[in-house]
Amino acid sequence: MSKEERVDPLPDQFAGLEEAADFWGGHDTADYPEAFEAEGVQVEADLQRRHFEVEVDADLVEELGRRAHQLGVPVPRLVSDLLRRQLLLAP
Repeated sequence: MSKEERVDPLPDQFAGLEEAADFWGGHDTADYPEAFEAEGVQVEADLQRRHFEVEVDADLVEELGRRAHQLGVPVPRLVSDLLRRQLLLAP
């Protein structure tokens, strides 16, 4: 960057929205990458469960909803439990 292309320093804070709008209206955010860096942000994810879509007859969905409500569990958990039991019994 040449002397003629120097970037104005980024103010520590703006007096108001209008001042900020005036500044950013005449400046390119690409010239201030440090202003948009997240400091100390760490993201960890442990994705162990996967979700699958399966077509089920409407009457079965209604019955699953009723049974799940009676048992106090979410429908997906009830479905997984029922399938697991059925598959364990299958030859």
